[in-house]
Amino acid sequence: MGSCVTCRGAVDANNLSTRGCYGSRNSRQAAIVCAASRGLGRAIATALAREGVNLVINARSEAARATLADDLRRGTGVSVTAVAADITSEEGRRAVLAATPNPDILVAISATSSARTGSERSTPTC
Repeated sequence: MGSCVTCRGAVDANNLSTRGCYGSRNSRQAAIVCAASRGLGRAIATALAREGVNLVINARSEAARATLADDLRRGTGVSVTAVAADITSEEGRRAVLAATPNPDILVAISATSSARTGSERSTPTC
């Protein structure tokens, strides 16, 4: 169990419920979610979209990124922009921020592969 950095309300990692903190806002918020194509990033992007938050999603896999964006648009009606960028670089961060220059929410998850170890491990990217 953690807490929402926006409203300080409880967030249960098992169901990723924001307990309505975004739905109570008058204007639609915008979020950037990195590593959104699977796992925790995908779950957070889905939960935010269900709360009506417009999204910029970032992930390495083009197919997974496009599929998630389409699924979220159809299922929730929010605006979803999919951006391919390495956020560990200045150019990548600029590309993601260009899609939503003033995000209300930033979810920065470092995606790494547990299958790689030692010198085989690459620099984590979204």
